[in-house]
Amino acid sequence: MYNPSDYPLSLQGLFNVEWDFPNVEPPDYLLHLNPAIYEQERARVANRFEEAVQLAEQAFIAEFAKVIQHLTERLSNTGDGDRKIFRDTAITNLTEFFERFRQLNVRSNVERASHVEPDPVGHWWADLAPVGGPLLGPFDRRSEALQAESTWLETNWLAKTK
Repeated sequence: MYNPSDYPLSLQGLFNVEWDFPNVEPPDYLLHLNPAIYEQERARVANRFEEAVQLAEQAFIAEFAKVIQHLTERLSNTGDGDRKIFRDTAITNLTEFFERFRQLNVRSNVERASHVEPDPVGHWWADLAPVGGPLLGPFDRRSEALQAESTWLETNWLAKTK
C-alpha cells in the first residue's frame, strides 16, 4: 500500500546529471613535450574515429537488412493463397531509416555535409571535390581542417549560391 512517509518530501538534490565532451585530439603540450607520442596519439584517435564509423555503418546495414526483409516478406507470394497485408508503415519505416542515415552523415555512402577525414598516419584532410573544390591539408588537428573547409566553402562556394 502507498505510504507517504516512504517517500522524500522533495527530490531536489537527490539526483545529479553530468555530461562530458571528451577531447578528440591529443593535448597541445604533448606536441612540445614529446612529438613522437603526440603523433602516436593522433593516429590512435584517427583509428578510433574510423572504428566508430565502421560500427555505425555495420549497425545501419543490419537495420537496413531487417527493413528490406520485412518489405520482401510483405511483397512475396505465400504459395498457400493467404493474403498478406501491406501497410503504409512498411514504407514509413523505410523512409525513416533513410532520414536517420542521412542525418548522421556516416562516411561517404551518402551525400555528406562535411568531408573531413584522417589519413592512415593521423593527418586531417578536407576534401572539397564534391563541390568542385580542392583537397585541403594536411592538418594536425581535425578542428583546423574543419575551419579550413568552412572558410573555403564560405569564400568559394556559398558566395556563388547566394
